[in-house]
Amino acid sequence: MTIKEAKKILDNTKVYVSDKSEAIQEKLFEIGYRWESNGKIVSNLDAPFLFIDNDTDYIGYDYYMNYFLKNTYKEISVNDILNINIDKESKEFDFKPFDKVLVRDLDSEVWIPALYKDYNGKNEFPYAMVQIINNFEQCIPYNDKTKHLLGTTDKYQD
Repeated sequence: MTIKEAKKILDNTKVYVSDKSEAIQEKLFEIGYRWESNGKIVSNLDAPFLFIDNDTDYIGYDYYMNYFLKNTYKEISVNDILNINIDKESKEFDFKPFDKVLVRDLDSEVWIPALYKDYNGKNEFPYAMVQIINNFEQCIPYNDKTKHLLGTTDKYQD
């Protein structure tokens, strides 16, 4: 399964983690989700409920059953998450060093131009760029199909 396919399953969901919080968080980090304040560091292990938000790719948590029940996100099971197998060889794009790309971290940020360097899926920001200090969460090719995204917060559409 690709990361994109996994996110279609997980976006806007909630889960009662039982005693599997660490394993669930590791799986969610692998797919591209993260904590707003702690990035991809396992934390909040005592929180029984996790929430997966598709607008920000953030993981949220709560301690109260009442909040969990009232939340409108779709409930999924621990196994629904842990049984997702991401194809390690599958990348959304096959970039080569120095390819022209557009990058950003969050959907709320504007796309900026860059030159692609390499990819390390274990990093919180896996896309490395040439002559840019930061790495980024999102990276798409820069071409006639995507050039209208430059300087916007618009979503990339296949």
